[in-house]
Amino acid sequence: MAEGFIQRQIKKPFFGGAYLVFGECFSLWAYMMEMGGILAAKHAAKPEALMSALMGMSGAPGVAKRVMVEQAEKMVARHSLGSMTFWDYVAADIGERTGHKNNDRDSLVMGMGVQKTPPRVALTNSWEYASVGVDLGATHPDVVRGMFERQHKTYSEKKWRTAYVAGLDIGPEPVQTSYAEAEATENKNFMEHCQQFHPDLYLALKD
Repeated sequence: MAEGFIQRQIKKPFFGGAYLVFGECFSLWAYMMEMGGILAAKHAAKPEALMSALMGMSGAPGVAKRVMVEQAEKMVARHSLGSMTFWDYVAADIGERTGHKNNDRDSLVMGMGVQKTPPRVALTNSWEYASVGVDLGATHPDVVRGMFERQHKTYSEKKWRTAYVAGLDIGPEPVQTSYAEAEATENKNFMEHCQQFHPDLYLALKD
């Protein structure tokens, strides 16, 4: 999914390397975390099959669940997830990586929205944020649901438009969707992918 988005959004100037703008990447990374969290919460009972089909990772029985728990507990201890959205988490993480620790989400997007991001970085971060979402969804599904509901709350038209103009790839107008609707859509797409590319895992995950 991330690769397809990146290929559609990539810019190829006459001089210099190909790139995406930060605002597009920011939205993609938050979405990948959201998607990973929703799917992991849905398939939490089958962590090995989920990790293999969604993340391309495999290991001995019990390893996937143990890793998920360890990583999720670190996140819960480090961040105030009970008041954050997926955008907030990505903003906090990017802020730490870039030295913008005191910037809130809006300031970060306003300041970095049109900066260039190499496609390789966009793809690597997409995988990392999907993994973060999976860890959290498999162990703290209530936290993922809360983050989703805060992310998809009703925003003022002015605030939404400001973020869109700053470069955040969210569309010119907010689209309201429920957790149940998002779960149904993401799981349908995921299961179709599994049926086509991972038929053995599809059988394990479909029940």
